[in-house]
Amino acid sequence: MTTKLNSLILIFLFLISQALPASAQQPPFKTKPNPWQGVDYMPGEVIIKYREDVPDNARQGLAARLGLHQMRRNARLGINRYRLPAGRRMKDFIEECRKDPNIEYVEPNYKVHLHYTPNDEWFPYQWNFDSSGTGGIHMRNAWNVNRGGNPGVVVAIVDTGIAYEDYTDVINSFRSEEYYQAPELSQTSFAPGYDFVDNDDHPNDDYGHGTHVAGTIAQNTNNFAGAAGIAFKTTLMPVKVINANGYGSSFDVADGIIWAADNGADIINLSLGSRFSSTAIRNACQYAHERGVTLVCSAGNDSRDEVGYPARYGEYCIAVGATRYDETRAFYSNWGAELDIMAPGGDLNVDQNGDGILDGVLQQSFLPEDRSTFNYYLYQGTSMSAPHVSGVAALLIAAGVATTPDEIRAALQNTAKDLGAPGWDPDTGWGLLDAEAALKYSGGSPPPVNNPPQADPGGPYTGISGQSVGFDGRDSSDPDGDPLTYLWDFGDGISGAGATPQHSYSAAGTYTVSLTVNDGQASSAAATTTAAITGANQAPSADAGGPYSGDAGESITFNASGSFDPDGTISSYAWNFGDGTGGSGVSVQHAYATAGNYTVSVTVTDNDGATDSDTATVNVADVTPPGGSVEVFTDGFENGEWNGLWTEDGQSDWQDSFIRSSEGRYSANVDGPTENGALTSVAISLAGHDNATVEFTWLIRSYLDLGEYIAFDISTDNGQSWQEMRRLSGDVDPEDAWITESVQVTGISQLQLRFRGLMNFGSEDGHVDDVHVTAW
Repeated sequence: MTTKLNSLILIFLFLISQALPASAQQPPFKTKPNPWQGVDYMPGEVIIKYREDVPDNARQGLAARLGLHQMRRNARLGINRYRLPAGRRMKDFIEECRKDPNIEYVEPNYKVHLHYTPNDEWFPYQWNFDSSGTGGIHMRNAWNVNRGGNPGVVVAIVDTGIAYEDYTDVINSFRSEEYYQAPELSQTSFAPGYDFVDNDDHPNDDYGHGTHVAGTIAQNTNNFAGAAGIAFKTTLMPVKVINANGYGSSFDVADGIIWAADNGADIINLSLGSRFSSTAIRNACQYAHERGVTLVCSAGNDSRDEVGYPARYGEYCIAVGATRYDETRAFYSNWGAELDIMAPGGDLNVDQNGDGILDGVLQQSFLPEDRSTFNYYLYQGTSMSAPHVSGVAALLIAAGVATTPDEIRAALQNTAKDLGAPGWDPDTGWGLLDAEAALKYSGGSPPPVNNPPQADPGGPYTGISGQSVGFDGRDSSDPDGDPLTYLWDFGDGISGAGATPQHSYSAAGTYTVSLTVNDGQASSAAATTTAAITGANQAPSADAGGPYSGDAGESITFNASGSFDPDGTISSYAWNFGDGTGGSGVSVQHAYATAGNYTVSVTVTDNDGATDSDTATVNVADVTPPGGSVEVFTDGFENGEWNGLWTEDGQSDWQDSFIRSSEGRYSANVDGPTENGALTSVAISLAGHDNATVEFTWLIRSYLDLGEYIAFDISTDNGQSWQEMRRLSGDVDPEDAWITESVQVTGISQLQLRFRGLMNFGSEDGHVDDVHVTAW
């Protein structure tokens, strides 16, 4: 045996010498870049789950309205994988769908990455299996308890596939792809698998990661060649969800978990993950766990104080961190509340055991650019630590020590080598995996039963877009009194932590807010509330109208009806007439005492207190008649109807009325309905003058509607043409109040006056009184 082993070492050394120049001083191991790269989700892809009560035709109609193209559906989870229409922004689409009552949840089809970094080449260098020194999981002694497991135990490797068969994939008549079985997997049993990347029954590895993971679990062992696997008699099920570029989608991972659970897997190894929570993957893990499948997941390689997903779903998954040879947590390994156990993951920066080889995890695999050439590669990562746990779990089932997910978890936790603070701690979980101790586990006292915490997100909440909303989860509780950590999903694609976080929404809408709390061992079910967010108040827009003109001493009507508020109502109008006086109202009148140019301003205030101002110019003319003026016409309507001074048109809608008057008892009254019914004066002689000032008072009743009015016209060509000079409008100008008007006309030789009314109903009236014409 010694001779054969020495020869074997010489053969391996020969292989190494062919890989690097003879002058190389460092062990000749090839390095490949870390594949954790790229965007966070598959470009243009989403996962949607409709509510159960939404019929198929409504689902199809909604997808068509949104312009979605269905790529695949998982009936077990009720989820659909869609492609967005070109040019549609993911964030905008997610926000729109989260407001749709027909949709239970929507999320990007997140990218899922592998948790490893590779290097290169044998069993004497598999320190991670060692029983004598530090760092290993005591496999030599464990094999004395159970030698390699049982083919009846099935471990599904949900990964990049496995190099498990020689196979030619014919693409077309001009192209084919060749796949080869890894020599060190030639004696391994395989169950039928599935390829969710290419949608076929041949989940062959084209990246190398899944083959390396498979080797740790069940590579040929005790065969005088290569490296060893933990449970080498176990049956492997290849399930391919990661593509040749080293990443996959959350939809494919969920599909792979469901498929493995439905097709006989006892254990599912997930050496992959994401920093983003996926409801689809969480529900798939729940589905598998409820069917008695043990899920083993890598904790992640971000060197962060939070376990990645899906390992963070602690109620369903065993989260595995990575250690180095010296049994400390590897620099890259994530830690946190959901961490369960540690296993060797390696550190390719050091050679702590002094064997001349960097301390990675060694197994047979290949490089993606050459699938036909197999070698022994050193990888590091929590991707490598997870299959150690999956392999030992397979031995536990085969030996009858533990069979259910909870029993397996208890056996692993109770027998782990404590590394940090006594008992569980967030840095190293329950400690380092010990295969020998786990196989000798007889039940004993399991860890104290942990009662899961209860989340209470408070609410419902209200707020304004662009402003912070305070959330309060302090009513969450833990039956065991354990301290809690808080994870919030604010419903707009943003998450937060802490018991009382603040969050600002960018758009108005009603958002579903969820809170999950963790007591260090398990997470609560997500509890939800709502946040009703209104848009931030938009300021009103003031319009002062104008420009305006009039005569000194004459009332000028100012109108701000062109003002508006885009998201509410205007509650007040404040005028400054520019002469030290002011007024209020949408339409106001003001008379300037002296001629000149003025600037009038109006300030409007909306129902939320926002303001805006606008200005207009006012030209006020001097109307003081020169000396020698003479009154050439006057009528107060007190001497009988029209008195020979006025005539009506054919509508006969004017009358001498005592109902209202400015002075005396009577006034001229126009009574609706009337269609511009007119009252016209006789031709007025100017007694040799060529200028005139017309003064009168008038009034409109409060019944007049917008668009109804009385108007004043003049004619200087004996009634051939008329020019409107003034108007009182319903719902605009003051009503039920006498208003004095003064109109100056210059450069004329003759003058006629006319009053008109436009009213639709019999209850509507206008009045004119005290008409005076002064010539000058």
